[in-house]
Amino acid sequence: MKSPEKYIFKLRLGGTPESRSIVRKEVEGKQAKFKAPITTKGIPKIYIVRAKGKIVYIGYTSQSISSRFNGGLRAKGENGYYGYQWKNFNDLDLLIFCYEKFSDDTKARKDEVQFVKALEAELVFKVRLHSGQWPESQNEIHFFNNNKAKKLAAVIYRSINKS
Repeated sequence: MKSPEKYIFKLRLGGTPESRSIVRKEVEGKQAKFKAPITTKGIPKIYIVRAKGKIVYIGYTSQSISSRFNGGLRAKGENGYYGYQWKNFNDLDLLIFCYEKFSDDTKARKDEVQFVKALEAELVFKVRLHSGQWPESQNEIHFFNNNKAKKLAAVIYRSINKS
């Protein structure tokens, strides 16, 4: 897989505690919208959420980022899912790293999914190593040993601490 493309947004959340939504997205101080490839289903994405300058969550999705966030912001506990723990913050930084579309080959696709999940886990672990704490809204990690993911996590971690 090639190196990911990086997208940076400032988000403003609104709504009630039970049903939150993104009310404003900005890129470099200007109102913006999510668009392809961020909204493209089947494109693997690692997303990092910062609140008050701290990384509070690192996630993976191959859904449209809009669909993923809508589900996590509006969840009310059905089937035990209450959504994102970070949804109570009003102002957030969102960094999204998009990859190429997954392979159509079943074996290659499995390896690609494991790579991106390993990258997610390595990034979460980097936060723990450098801060002494897990991201405060992180509630699960999927571990897969992958040296390339470990190396790329170090590069991404350095880049997100400059943003």
